[in-house]
Amino acid sequence: MDGDSLFIDRADHGEALARLAAEHLRRGDFASAFRFADRLCRVGQASAIDILLRSEAARGAGFEDLADADLARAFDLDPTHRTVLRFVLQRGGRQEKLASARALIDDPACDPDLLRVALAEAFTGGAKAVLNLRPVAGRLRGWAVWRAEDQPDLLELRDESAAAPLAADPLHVLRQDGLDAADLSLDATGLRRVALGIGDREIACWSSAPPPPPPLDRAPETAKLWIVVPVYEDFEATRACLMATMAQLDDARARLVVVDDATPNAALSGWLDITAATGRLELIRNPVNLGFAASVNRALPQCRGGDVILLNADTLPPPGAFARLAALSRAAPDVGALTPWSNNGETCSFPAPNASAPMPRESEIARLDALARKANGDLLIDLPNGIGFCLYITRACLDAVGPLPEIYGRGYYEDVEFCLRAREKGFRIVCAAGVYVGHAGALSFGADKRRLVTRNMQVLRTRFPHHEAECAAFLRADPLRAARGAMERLDAPRRPLRLIVAALGACAIEAQAEARGFAPDAPKPLLCLYDPMRQTVALRGPQGRTPQSLEFDLSDARGVAALGKWLFRLRLTGITLFFSTALPEALVAMLPALGEMELVIADLEWFARPPRPDGGCAQPLDAIPCPSCAHALSDSRDTADRLRTWQDAARHGAPLRPLDRMGAFVAQRLFPEARRLPPPDLAAFAPNATGGLVLGLLSPLPDAGADSLILALAQALRRRGDPVLLVVFGVCLDEFAAMAPGNVLATGPVGDDELARLVQAHDVTELMSCSRTRFLGRLDALAAASGLARAGFDWSSGALPFHEADLALDPRLCDRKAAECVADWLQSRRAVDLRAAAKDESA
Repeated sequence: MDGDSLFIDRADHGEALARLAAEHLRRGDFASAFRFADRLCRVGQASAIDILLRSEAARGAGFEDLADADLARAFDLDPTHRTVLRFVLQRGGRQEKLASARALIDDPACDPDLLRVALAEAFTGGAKAVLNLRPVAGRLRGWAVWRAEDQPDLLELRDESAAAPLAADPLHVLRQDGLDAADLSLDATGLRRVALGIGDREIACWSSAPPPPPPLDRAPETAKLWIVVPVYEDFEATRACLMATMAQLDDARARLVVVDDATPNAALSGWLDITAATGRLELIRNPVNLGFAASVNRALPQCRGGDVILLNADTLPPPGAFARLAALSRAAPDVGALTPWSNNGETCSFPAPNASAPMPRESEIARLDALARKANGDLLIDLPNGIGFCLYITRACLDAVGPLPEIYGRGYYEDVEFCLRAREKGFRIVCAAGVYVGHAGALSFGADKRRLVTRNMQVLRTRFPHHEAECAAFLRADPLRAARGAMERLDAPRRPLRLIVAALGACAIEAQAEARGFAPDAPKPLLCLYDPMRQTVALRGPQGRTPQSLEFDLSDARGVAALGKWLFRLRLTGITLFFSTALPEALVAMLPALGEMELVIADLEWFARPPRPDGGCAQPLDAIPCPSCAHALSDSRDTADRLRTWQDAARHGAPLRPLDRMGAFVAQRLFPEARRLPPPDLAAFAPNATGGLVLGLLSPLPDAGADSLILALAQALRRRGDPVLLVVFGVCLDEFAAMAPGNVLATGPVGDDELARLVQAHDVTELMSCSRTRFLGRLDALAAASGLARAGFDWSSGALPFHEADLALDPRLCDRKAAECVADWLQSRRAVDLRAAAKDESA
């Protein structure tokens, strides 16, 4: 980091991280390469190559599990990138290798050496032969590869078929041990199919694109509304969708057109024949599988004079949904397309956007639809684009835009382009916030589908380059949040819940961690998070369940009353209240009437004031706290006022539960008569006795005090010429200022579940929290899990024991004095290590 100005240049920081990671990787300094690549992947929108870079650094450093996880993530993010495919082919699992091999074989620009590796993997996976052909200037050119022990025939299917033995080229670039190869150049005139065969057995084939189906030999008909449903597989889901659709055709004055896209399911095909014979649906059959867009376009000429709904066959529309969408489409003349809510509706997903929830039962879909109608009525909210699972298109919009684009092959993003073209012509694309439709969606998303999505996304990005940024801005603003919240306000969860109340900040982070740790058979947690700046409370259910958008304004009595009324409807099994002076008295006062409470001591912010009330230390060169710093922690009337609420709660029998031993000590001192629960029991361990090379600093929350301490530590080490590296696990208020001294690296956001392994990957030798009063339990737990010595602020004034390898800091010390103590400690630990090494050499 030293000497690299781009590292702290905000504009070119990502470029500097990538370059530094690559340089250290080439040198074999895998630990440094991992540090830079890890930050690169955490602070921006990481590309597949960024993640691959971190994977290789982790592998070089010996962290195979991290490397494999990143390789899988890079492949998932971009299964078309040749570099990613090459590494997956070398290091991936069996299925990933086969998927990578197929992608490379299909890539016309693949390097021959890499193609040979891909072919070898395909044949190891069971391929009998590979035939790769593409039309070029009236001919069909390409190559064939087969097992050397076979002697296949080349079969050409035209009006008259021909077969001839296929001779291997001994000098072919794709020939290798056990495999023969040959180039092919065939006259494409009338050629429908090419195959390699051994006797009567076909081992590889190529088929030309199917000719367009002949026009339907029926006259277009007129209807008020047309519902077009392409179908292919899943008989039960398709039948449920079509039965629910047919049940409301009369009310919506609609006609149903089903396009059988060459289904291989005999049961589905037979049921469609029987149902079509009753006149309840009109059936169109594709001679070959065409995909969603082409199937829809084949039906559109039959749909004369009315609006059109494009409906997926795995949806479940509730009664009356189509009639209400039709009514909403007439709300304004510029409405071009509408999408309802769904459990799996991308931007229009409920309860959380872009998060798929399981398909509800039919009765639950009807209930959610009624809830949407009651909460939002005729509300329409503009969208960047509609979603094709259920897309209502007005006749004016369809006539202006035309059919769906077929450049996206068998699916994904044709609905997006249609909507973007509609907007170019002045039509609005909206969410019908008063309608809900169930949608099962894909149960799995294999590598081939991911590759198709990635390819189509690139096509869309080329054609509409600003759409991606518009969608990102839409998600940040989330104009649908209020409508989702309106539904949730009417719909109190009916399952048993435990309410967890905390103010935003450190307490909220600990509260969220506690909610994630609930046992599967325990009552589900419901987070109640208070924002002191906005004076609002947000209610959040577990694991994406409702509520996810519900908020109450506590700045006036009406909002407080509305929150109390909503909470009173719940089946609360108890309340966990995290100590914080930021919580308003009105919120705290309503809780005892709602259920049995426990009080959690997650930090000491409510107890300890800042150590520099006047903005600086009066005696910075002394090793002990100056009178000003010491006075900051003395008892005061302000401290007593802040404690009164908690003492009252404790006197009423609410147990106190500290999250760490410092909290337990303070609770014993301040609440001697309260019922106190023990802090988490951490197994005793002997921390490492030596180190002094990499100090890991915990900073889950950006905070000015944490930044000040980080800078003080960095400057103290710089003044001494000490080589210690400071790695901040988490975020800073100003990361570039914190890293400016050149001996600090901030990782960016880190999840609780990855912290311990990340500490290992960064070669950390000691730990410390960036906060004097917060996350003390996390520091203790991480030290125990990693076996590392730690520096911490001792609020017990020596009453609690510290291991001899640890450093107990006086919390009254200013940042500069505390930093000097830490620097002395690190130097002494490194000296122990050097003495031990010298002793080993002399021996």
